[in-house]
Amino acid sequence: MVYGVSDPHGMALTKALSRRRALIFLADSVPERAESAARSIIEAGGAAESAEVDLSDGREVEDYTSGVAQWTGGVDVAVVAVGGDHAVTQLTAARVAASHMAARGRGLIVVTSVRASSERRLRHLAQRVAPRGVTVLPVFCGYDAYQSAVLP
Repeated sequence: MVYGVSDPHGMALTKALSRRRALIFLADSVPERAESAARSIIEAGGAAESAEVDLSDGREVEDYTSGVAQWTGGVDVAVVAVGGDHAVTQLTAARVAASHMAARGRGLIVVTSVRASSERRLRHLAQRVAPRGVTVLPVFCGYDAYQSAVLP
């Protein structure tokens, strides 16, 4: 399950997962972006489905995730690859995925291009779902990551 396809780091991870024979579900607010990403995965020999999902709408994210989970038997890995400064959208997608994974007792959520502003909330989510078998991995990319790691 991939939420957002505009972040290049998230898409690199997604393509790596597809090379491992994962069935990739791409959800993005811009359908052309999701379709283009799905095409590139399929052209490389992977399997992908795309959908238009308003990632800022928690109910829509939940409905889509529930549908995919029901059809596939569950979500094992989620990549939250929402580009730009969309901390609330990142957190919404991560929470929805975590809820589904915790119910199954396992899962991995990778959130790419995390901003310092959302780090605390993602760490709180990670602490809350870890006892239920779910790992949340925030990945800092770009200047914001440099600023958080190096600058006082």
